[in-house]
Amino acid sequence: ITPANNVLDQIKGVEVMRYTFKADASHTPQLGYIAQNLEEHFPEFVNKPDTTSGKESNYTVNYAGMSAVAIKAIQEQQEMIVSLQQALTKVQARLDQLEK
Repeated sequence: ITPANNVLDQIKGVEVMRYTFKADASHTPQLGYIAQNLEEHFPEFVNKPDTTSGKESNYTVNYAGMSAVAIKAIQEQQEMIVSLQQALTKVQARLDQLEK
């Protein structure tokens, strides 16, 4: 078991797309990933078609796994926000000193 680090840099390259399934008669738009594009950044969350069965199959995405990536990215952003807030507080304190 190892920590997942620096997912924010990886997730920046992931495209979220709007699409409709051809077989969906309602043509309800969906948001998600194109598996082949996601594979470049997070191959562990892409299931490739089974070519050995002789049946037609598609790439699929493990969306549950991607939710863990999203949470980790939020945590990384929060760390950045806290760091920037601390730096801003120091700058503000210095400006207050200069004004006196």
